[in-house]
Amino acid sequence: MGYFSDFEFCINKKELSLKQQVEVLDFIEKDSELSIITDDIKLTEYKDENAYKDCKLLPEDFNIYEKKWYNYQEDLLRLSKQFPYLKIEVERSGEEMSDIEKTWFYNGQLQTSMVRFVFDENKLW
Repeated sequence: MGYFSDFEFCINKKELSLKQQVEVLDFIEKDSELSIITDDIKLTEYKDENAYKDCKLLPEDFNIYEKKWYNYQEDLLRLSKQFPYLKIEVERSGEEMSDIEKTWFYNGQLQTSMVRFVFDENKLW
């Protein structure tokens, strides 16, 4: 069984050289925990593994759906430490409606914020 989450990624691709993008993707592919990212990119962005091999570029934003990735913060923190110039924003949505968080990774550090639900002010009285 397990607990599934959806992940929405945004990466500062426009600030990276082609060489940096390839280095990041090579590192992700070789890391057994992070390879969940490239596996999904191959399926959604390229639709064909050969196209991915021919044109290996980091997408600016992409989504990973219905995955059991419990240690994603530790894994992405490791990526951030390896490539400190990489700016990563991840919004994770769990199975429960209130289980939403956004995490930012940069320069080997992370910051997390849980969603807050706020009601509008009552204007009737």
